[in-house]
Amino acid sequence: MAQPVSRLFWSAIFGLVVLVWMPVPDIRAQEAPEAPVADRLERRVVRSFKRLAGDKVDLWNEVLRLESLGPDAVPYIRREMRGARESARLAGAKALCRLGQPEEGITIFLELAENGKDLEVRGYAADLLGIEGDQSIEQDILNLLRSTFDPTIKIRLAKSLWKAAHNVEGSRVLKKMLDSEDVRLQHEAALALAEIDNIEAARPILVRLQKEPTSRGRLAGSYLAREAMIKKYEEILFSGVARPKKDKKGDQASPDDKEAILDEVSRMIREHHDLGDRKSVDDLVVAATKGMASSLDPHSSYWTPTEWREFLERLGGEYAGIGVYVGMRGTWFTVISPIYSGPAYEAGIRTGDRIIKVEGWSTFGKGMTEIVKRVKGKPGTSVQLTVARDGWVKPRDIEVVRRRIQVQSVHSRLLPGGIGYVEMTQFGEKASDELKAAIQALEKEGMTALVFDLRGNGGGLLREAIEVSDLFLPAGKLVAYSQGRSKTYGIREDYKTKTPETHGEFPVVILLDEGTASASEIVAGALHHHGRAFLVGRRSFGKGTVQHLFPLKSRPKARLRMTIARYFLPDGTCVNRTYDDAGREKDRGGVQPDFEVQEEESSPWNAEYLQRLIEQKAFQKYLKSNYETHQDQFRQLAENDGKDPGRYPGFDEWYESVQTHATRNTVRQWLRSRVRQRVADEVGQKPLADYLEDTVLQKAISELLKRSQVDPESIPEYKTLKEPQPSGR
Repeated sequence: MAQPVSRLFWSAIFGLVVLVWMPVPDIRAQEAPEAPVADRLERRVVRSFKRLAGDKVDLWNEVLRLESLGPDAVPYIRREMRGARESARLAGAKALCRLGQPEEGITIFLELAENGKDLEVRGYAADLLGIEGDQSIEQDILNLLRSTFDPTIKIRLAKSLWKAAHNVEGSRVLKKMLDSEDVRLQHEAALALAEIDNIEAARPILVRLQKEPTSRGRLAGSYLAREAMIKKYEEILFSGVARPKKDKKGDQASPDDKEAILDEVSRMIREHHDLGDRKSVDDLVVAATKGMASSLDPHSSYWTPTEWREFLERLGGEYAGIGVYVGMRGTWFTVISPIYSGPAYEAGIRTGDRIIKVEGWSTFGKGMTEIVKRVKGKPGTSVQLTVARDGWVKPRDIEVVRRRIQVQSVHSRLLPGGIGYVEMTQFGEKASDELKAAIQALEKEGMTALVFDLRGNGGGLLREAIEVSDLFLPAGKLVAYSQGRSKTYGIREDYKTKTPETHGEFPVVILLDEGTASASEIVAGALHHHGRAFLVGRRSFGKGTVQHLFPLKSRPKARLRMTIARYFLPDGTCVNRTYDDAGREKDRGGVQPDFEVQEEESSPWNAEYLQRLIEQKAFQKYLKSNYETHQDQFRQLAENDGKDPGRYPGFDEWYESVQTHATRNTVRQWLRSRVRQRVADEVGQKPLADYLEDTVLQKAISELLKRSQVDPESIPEYKTLKEPQPSGR
């Protein structure tokens, strides 16, 4: 018999009261002590592989679990993969790829795609070759594609061949599959073509397929919708280009009519160019847009989302990485110089080091972009680099913790005779603040004159150029003005100094060269116009235009960088070089120095002599034999060696042993530049202001001393300034 409702109600209430008031045992005391991290990792890997051994397992969920365990789990994953079923080996290989062992994982994918007994696993392995692989496995995939008879696997390998290496045979195989008598294979090939952005050939099949109420039908629909969206963007980008018209007979209109040339060329490239199927519609849209922008002038351009993001990182002076300037030396990824405030330098990486592996992945013969991608990562994560260095018996593993690197715009030091030296490399976000701090520090050290080196400074933010000028000029002084054609963006705008506080008590010389451009030219021109600085070096580049960064509705994360006006110095001159319609230079532009100084020309044979010494590793051998024993002496030589080869320990014997035709003085210069870099690496400071060899800097110092009525001969370090270069051996 059913109980009365009231009885059931009070029974429930009583049960709740018991649950609320029942004492809870303290289970913390009963917990086992925490197991070591390695044991926990091992147990979790073992549990994952036990689940993978079952029949009803979510393969990709287990892959995610394994990947989440981090690189420390790799040895346990390797162990459990031995003898495991094919699906478990596939899962382990996928995890290895994401845990820093891509070569090992890809080897397993290749094996499973070729010899796997489980057809589903073979298919997944073929897919993963395109997801995790790159051009280095192009031939492996190609060989598999040519030797595989199963049409389903062939389709998946063809897709991966294109994705990994953009090899045209992949798309050709897929297009042939569209003519298969098996409708299922037609559908798979069409979806694969759409996935690699070759939708034109697959369109008829996709249009039919999208009507299916299935997952592949929905996928076909999404590909077609994406293509429609791209076309919509093209319409927006190229809205000024008229569509081809039809005449009364239905033929194309005459060539005199405006045609949709971009659409026509894009279609013909993709259909007929030998490598046209390597280009997506979006690739061609970007290329056309870049072409339109760059045709306007040398400084207008279209920036893709990636280029825009990289520009912001450079301008902000910060990026996430290990802190090195790098380049390819032969086939090796080589450190040109560490950033001395960066983690790579702190970890022991030095100039000339060759990074031969990144997390076990060989850099030999690889491209810069690919290597840098692997070196960079999230701030706070670590990367293991295998480094080779001349003098080491074998390469060493160095672990570097990535972090955001603050790249300084300003470097400074006090030269003999109370002359301050400041080098500014760009007008980034903090340039004026860094310059102000440097000047204040130099003034405390007793600076009486300043060399402001803007050579190679390509510019940056106009705001920073005005604030830099503000440090030297009183308030209200015109630094520059801009004016253009557009009534929206070209209205004249004056840029004046605002801060009353100036550093105006000491003479200033600005150093220029062909790399001095834009904001640098404005600062140099303004300070020269107002009589605050004189100029030494070579005529500057000649860029005096204003670029505005336009956001685009069709590409929200991209930017159109377009010239909208020109900059004029206070006297009304524009430093921008100009060209005629044929592209010939009409006006050189730029800022002309008061004292034009050309760098000393080297003998045309010297490049060959230097290369031979480098191939002999002559400089490395000399420093290996002498540096540690005479470290203090080399630090002095780095600063000033009096242009005397005899000051270098054992120089004469070494010079004779290398059997070069270069003069003793030339070889001394080459050796000293390497000594300066070695000392910089030792002390962790960028080598600055080589007044012994830098003829432009020498002229600046001489003029500053002359204006201060100081004889250079009275300063021991400058005695060689007026001496001729030694000639002969």
